[in-house]
Amino acid sequence: MRSLFLIAALVFSFLEAEDDSLIVASVGKYTITADDLLTSFEFGPAFVHRSRDPLNEHLKYMIYERLLALEAEKNGLNHSEFVQERLKALEEDGAVEQLYRNDILSHVKLSAEQIEQDVQKGRITLSLRWIFNETQHKAEQCYLALRNGAPFDSLFSLHVDHATYSDSRSLETTLLKLERDNKDVAASIAGLNVGESSKPIQGKDGYYIIHIDKAWQNPLMTESDYAQMKHQATEIRTKIVADGFADAYVKNRMKSQNPVIKAEGFNILRAYIADKGLSRDTKVKWEIPSTFMTEAGPQPIGNSGEYLNKTLVTFGTRTMTIRDYVRSGRWCRINC
Repeated sequence: MRSLFLIAALVFSFLEAEDDSLIVASVGKYTITADDLLTSFEFGPAFVHRSRDPLNEHLKYMIYERLLALEAEKNGLNHSEFVQERLKALEEDGAVEQLYRNDILSHVKLSAEQIEQDVQKGRITLSLRWIFNETQHKAEQCYLALRNGAPFDSLFSLHVDHATYSDSRSLETTLLKLERDNKDVAASIAGLNVGESSKPIQGKDGYYIIHIDKAWQNPLMTESDYAQMKHQATEIRTKIVADGFADAYVKNRMKSQNPVIKAEGFNILRAYIADKGLSRDTKVKWEIPSTFMTEAGPQPIGNSGEYLNKTLVTFGTRTMTIRDYVRSGRWCRINC
């Protein structure tokens, strides 16, 4: 229960002045406006949407959060070190979001022609399957077999074993969303017809051969359907363009700051994270130490705050310690 109070205190320490729109609920000094409710509902947990009255159910949980926040404040937890550290991290996230809007989104300009092209891409739905191979050699052999007339279904079945469900290697999406989610795959199937397969595409974990099973287009669109599709196309294309700008922006910033990862700090961080989630056998197999040698002998990394103050990264005139990284990490536990 203490952990819930800490989290609630963290959330509501960051609350700004409430929006002056319609108030739908009041909980002590906190109010919930219609804008608050709708925004939170849109990005909230999916399980609420499966209830009979999802909006009302979500409002109930928002009220619970504020009740927990009031109790946390009553116990002084909103001034705890835990909350203050994470409040600072939230403020940094907010600064990054504002930087993204000012330096990247503001430079995105879309033409009417581009938006119309994307509307047409959004109308085309694709049904895809893929064959995965761990090595380039195996992928090329598989592709050669396809070129020589081997049925895709047969090769697909050979690459799906009892531990791999066929549904996990299939996808139904629009051409526009595919371009947003995986531009390499979208490029690889450009120009292919239904029933054809791509050349092997290198991914992070191996090689993929993409096959187009079906493709169809929504033949009729009402005026409201078109408006909705146009809005969606604008959002998706904006994200695609902004992501490209962001990559270049980060690359230039990285070059100017010249960040350097320190080997000693990295090895300690690696061991610290492993100590939080890996079994002893796995740590031994991966040769991850659980102790660090000092003048007083070996000391456990997970229990020693001293090593968390070691430098992990230097950039420009600034440094980031292991403790900085651990406390800002999304994987961090309540008691880390």
